[in-house]
Amino acid sequence: MAATSTDFDSFFRNEIESVLIKSSWVNAVQEKLSLEAVSQVWGERPEWYFWIGGAPGVYSLALADAELVEESPHQATLGRFTLKCYPYPQGEAVKGFSAEEKAAVNSHLFDSTHTPLFEARERIQAHWFTVGSVSILLDAACQATLLTYDSLERIVTSHMPLPANSVDNAQTDIRNIAGWEIGYPLFDCLVGLYSFYISDAPCFAGATRSPGFKYVLAGDASMECRPSRSNRHQAFSVLFLGSKTGNGQAEAFWRRRLDPEERVAYSGTFSQAVKSALAVPEMPPATVNPLWWDLPHGGYKSELTSTCGCADNNHHCCSSQHT
Repeated sequence: MAATSTDFDSFFRNEIESVLIKSSWVNAVQEKLSLEAVSQVWGERPEWYFWIGGAPGVYSLALADAELVEESPHQATLGRFTLKCYPYPQGEAVKGFSAEEKAAVNSHLFDSTHTPLFEARERIQAHWFTVGSVSILLDAACQATLLTYDSLERIVTSHMPLPANSVDNAQTDIRNIAGWEIGYPLFDCLVGLYSFYISDAPCFAGATRSPGFKYVLAGDASMECRPSRSNRHQAFSVLFLGSKTGNGQAEAFWRRRLDPEERVAYSGTFSQAVKSALAVPEMPPATVNPLWWDLPHGGYKSELTSTCGCADNNHHCCSSQHT
């Protein structure tokens, strides 16, 4: 059932918590996805921290806004989530973050889990550490779920160019990070978790590219976006469809939500298990992952006997240091 217009927070909190709780019962699923821990963040909006093995930092996924959208002749529920990455201080990825972000992750504002202390969260600027966004479209009428990750190839913030007669008229980057690459591991994990949760694999994947932009900081501290020919915006979607809608309609379901400037870079419909990774052209590290088919049909069973599945102290789905 679609969410009411006044209950989006509860709707998406319950949806994601259900996905996470089921996976917390099965260590083998977490290991397959390199999911080391998850923690719910108690705040005004639904938010979670994810620790993924081999990732450049700890991820934060937070609901930014939601709405009911028309999927004629009915409505679907769309949630947009901000994706942040708190880079590990000694990792390679931290080098491209701003001086303020680097100082923060090395300061007392962060604890031993490499996430902000709860009492220090208000001192972290809202735009810091953002690497992309994730959207979730739930269409109960046709049993469809569309998961989409989007980001820029590089997220760049620069000073306004100095006057031509200045000693130094070079444009200096304040921030220059590989947004798409940094954020993708969490999306890959989320698709795997959802596949396991609904006991079904995706039937379609599609990717688009569109003109990108960069941020420019003016002398009065105002920020503006400027087009960038060398920096593209990329989006990758994975679609799950229930029995009410055939696979033949999958691409049409995805395409009617695209913006005019989006160029389709990849699309594929899958009617059976994918046996090896299918790379998305020109969008590394994005792939159609065979795990998305293995997890729902691999016969994975819980090793735990408790009802909440939190007996393993290495996982923090129900008990959190960030309450």
